[in-house]
Amino acid sequence: MKTLLMTLFIVVAFVSNGFAADVPPPEPKIVRFYPDFITNTNDKSNMHYVQLRIEVMVMGDAAAEQFTHNQPLLQDKLMLLLNSKSRDDLRSIKGKRVLKIEALTLIQDTLKQEVGKKLVEKIQLSNLVVE
Repeated sequence: MKTLLMTLFIVVAFVSNGFAADVPPPEPKIVRFYPDFITNTNDKSNMHYVQLRIEVMVMGDAAAEQFTHNQPLLQDKLMLLLNSKSRDDLRSIKGKRVLKIEALTLIQDTLKQEVGKKLVEKIQLSNLVVE
C-alpha cells in the first residue's frame, strides 16, 4: 500500500511539472489610455487644467483585452479623480505620487469588481501638464 501511494505521488508530481513547463508565463503588455486626459482642476479662484497620459502594464493578451473592454468605465472614474485635484496637489512630487497610488488603486478596484481580478500590475503617468 505504501509503495502504491509513493508511486502515485511520484507520477502526479512528474505529470504536474511536465504540464507546468509546457505553458509559458504571460508576457507583460503595455496598454495606453487613449486619448490623453484633459480636464479642469478643482480650484475655486482661477480656472486651471491638467493634461495627463496614463499607461498600464498587464500580463498577457487576455488581460490586455479585458482591460481595453473596460477602458470607458475606467476613464470616467479617472476623470472624476483628476477633477477632484487642485493645481497645487498636482504640482508637487508628493502630490504626483499620491495621484499615481490613487489612480492605480482605483483601476485595480474597478477591474476587481468588473472582471473578478485586478489585471493591472503597474501604472505610469507621463506628459503631466498643469496650467
